[in-house]
Amino acid sequence: MSKLRDWMKRVLEPRGVEFPADSPVDLSSPIEDSVFWYVMSRCDYASGTPERYYNVLSSMLSQMEMAQVVRFVARLSDLKRQLNSWDFWAMFHLITPNPSRRQFSGFQNSLISAGPDAFNGILKDPEVIMVWLNVVTRKGLELHELATAPCDMLRAAEQSGAEWDAAAIIQRMKDFETVPLDGEHWPINESSLAAHFPRLHAILRDRISSQDGDPQRMN
Repeated sequence: MSKLRDWMKRVLEPRGVEFPADSPVDLSSPIEDSVFWYVMSRCDYASGTPERYYNVLSSMLSQMEMAQVVRFVARLSDLKRQLNSWDFWAMFHLITPNPSRRQFSGFQNSLISAGPDAFNGILKDPEVIMVWLNVVTRKGLELHELATAPCDMLRAAEQSGAEWDAAAIIQRMKDFETVPLDGEHWPINESSLAAHFPRLHAILRDRISSQDGDPQRMN
């Protein structure tokens, strides 16, 4: 059994992540959750800085066909979309006062890079971010490299004659800095943050800058 398949059986299967039972999976297979999270795990363990993360991720993606890198970006987009809500945008204000949407996009990448347990736990209850904050921020609060590494590879492949529109794929990542947020739009100020996230607010209240008005601005 390959190291990848052994890792999936030992770590991912107990979490309910599905992968084919009778055939081995490697980095050239379609990007299923098992392979995506395997890449996240390898990059997390092997890197300590954003620059190192970029290099490790680029090395792993280079083992894939470019079509699989496209699927990797598509899966990353799907996961980022689940975090692209008013609730998570508001929660980010507790961690980074007066953030920009670009900072928020990088923070979404950091949440995803922390692995399936952190991602699913925070998705279910945003306030458990405090449990995972050290893991999420180990490589920095904003991990833009998770998106730039595959996008740089696609851009380079297109310049070499690949038959797809890399610009359109890359734009999907950039769109997270501008697209409307999902869910209920509510004003972000100290009282509303305290009401929505009482536990998190109690821990981080000293870092809060009261922000009235429309938070969906662009810096």
